[in-house]
Parts: sequence; structure tokens; C-alpha cells
Amino acid sequence: MLNKLFGPKPTDHPPVFAVGTGRCGTHLLESLMAAVKGMDANHIQDLEGDSFYRYAAWNEIPVDLEGFFAPRDAWVSEAQKKGKVYFESNPYLSFHLEALAERYDAKFIFIYRNPEKVVKSHVVKGWYETLPAYADANKIVGFQYDMKPNHFFGRILPRGKEAYEAWHQMTRIGKISWMYDTVNLRVHEQAQRISDRVFYLKVEELDYAKFGEMLDFLDLSGAMSEKKFNEIAASRPGKSGRSTEATWSEQEQADFRRQVAESAKALGYELG
Repeated sequence: MLNKLFGPKPTDHPPVFAVGTGRCGTHLLESLMAAVKGMDANHIQDLEGDSFYRYAAWNEIPVDLEGFFAPRDAWVSEAQKKGKVYFESNPYLSFHLEALAERYDAKFIFIYRNPEKVVKSHVVKGWYETLPAYADANKIVGFQYDMKPNHFFGRILPRGKEAYEAWHQMTRIGKISWMYDTVNLRVHEQAQRISDRVFYLKVEELDYAKFGEMLDFLDLSGAMSEKKFNEIAASRPGKSGRSTEATWSEQEQADFRRQVAESAKALGYELG
């Protein structure tokens, strides 16, 4: 009874979702938001489910989205009952901004990072190290029995025979660079259509002042101290323990520059 009388008041503040390519600061952002009073901060709640809906969205498979929304309805509702704002920092949601906006009246953080660093980090994580068995690029690639479901569903491939064959000829650096460009441009396109709901966050500019600016945009209060912010930022949540430093061949460098050029320009990165 005391909990009912003196517990937190329910909130109707809409949820917030952070999206990007992965390896771009989504884990750091979740850790920072977890330290903000009144936030229910989450990273990725269901790898296999989220990666499947990413696969379906990318390949334009007309699946019913209620399976995607039903658990989020519960997560959002539970957070609101506790008087908290639901926050999910999840790169698998990067093709669903408009659907999430319509369902929840949500706001978004589009977090992005220097293309070279993202590509190198994905190399370490094993992206496109093993290519799928795939004979007819006019069709959608079938499930691969030797891959983890979230790896198969989450690691998108070019659509269409011509696009796939061109991609298949690239170096691995080129393939990952294509992914960086494709995901960032897709998020950017969606964000432009719902621009009043999206905060663009270049991770290299994420300091205490920028974090406060972001919270203001999201109509959130309860910011942490600058000391706490710096402690979390210095701990670098989500950082891989393996080195990303490697020398690229001339062909790898050429593939990288060609593939990331459009998104790098759109997001304000200069390729040295």
C-alpha cells in the first residue's frame, strides 16, 4: 500500500530510440542515459528478434509488425508505470524510424561516428568474414545454417543481381564500407522526413554540453553531474578488447573511399 501511495508517479513521456550502424556509440549512449534520473535505459533487448525485423525491413518482406511492437509496448508501458522514460539504444532499429514514430510518438537520436573507425571496428567483430551460400542474386538470400541467426539477419547484403555481384567483388573493407554508407544514408533519409523528432549526434562531439543539448531536445530533465558524465565516457562502454589498428592495401583504401563517400559528406566527415 505504501508503494502505491508514495511510489513514482506514472509518466506518459514518449519513448526515445537511438539508432546507427553499430560500433558507433550506441552502447556508450545507453550507459550515459542509464545514469540520468527517471530513465529506463536499454541497449539491445532481443538480438534474434530485432535482427529478423531488420532483415525483413531491408528486403522489403511484407511481414506483420505486431510481433516487433508487442514486446516494446510492454517495455514502454512497464517503464511508464514506474515513472520512467523508456530508452532503447539499438542499431537493429535503424530501418524502423517512421514506424516507431507513428506507433509511439517517439523521438530519436541518430548517433554516428568517423567512417574509418566504424569500418575497422566491424572488421574486428567479424563482419562479412564468411559470405553466405548464394546462387541467385535476383532472390532474397536464404537462411544460412552455419551462421548465428542475429549475424545472418543483421548483416545486410545488396539487393539485386548487379548490385550484389559488384559488392561481391569488393575487398572485405569495401563490403563493410558499403554497409556503413547504406545504413547511415537510410537513417538520414528517414530522419529528414521526421526531422522535428531526430537529434543528430556525431559521437566525436559528445561532451557534457552536447549531452545536455540532447536532453533538452528530448524534453528530458535529471541530467547527471559533469563528473559522472566524464567517468562513464572515459570507461568507453562497448569498446572491443581487440585492436582495430591495421594497414589497408591500396585496393582496400580505394574501396573504402568510394563506398563511404556519400554518407561521409552528408554527415560532415572529410576523408583524408
